Amino acid sequence: MDDRPHQETPSVINRSGERVDKGDSGNRVYRAPAYFRSGKMEVAHFNPVAVFAQTKKGEPSVIAYKDMTAIDFTGGNGDVAAGYQSENITAAPYNNITGGAFYPPLLDDDGLTSIQNVDLTRNLLVYAKAGTKTDNVVDSYLQDEAYEETNDKYHTV
Repeated sequence: MDDRPHQETPSVINRSGERVDKGDSGNRVYRAPAYFRSGKMEVAHFNPVAVFAQTKKGEPSVIAYKDMTAIDFTGGNGDVAAGYQSENITAAPYNNITGGAFYPPLLDDDGLTSIQNVDLTRNLLVYAKAGTKTDNVVDSYLQDEAYEETNDKYHTV
């Protein structure tokens, strides 16, 4: 984001009245499962103001979330028994995460206040459980493109 500098190392977590700041000025790191290209699952890390880009701001040689095609804030993925909040994260698909398994839960997104897709695919899939705080944030920041057919013969959109 233009008004926020990139930090090489995280600063101390912002607090307000001895509690973790969960507003836009908060800097706690959250995480959620993310998918890259054809379905390789890894973990995306983000602050309350989540910004996802292919490379580090101002340094295109430093890869950030290159090839990220989806992020899953649902915690279930539909086909994973017990979801990402399961205590058993040593089994597939969790054991293929770069760097090994994480302490549960993998889904940790309750502080999300905004989300921005800088230069990833225009079709970034963002899954969020309906009616949750995260779903409201996703709905307000990521607008679906209007479906419009541009060629009657070939039915392109």
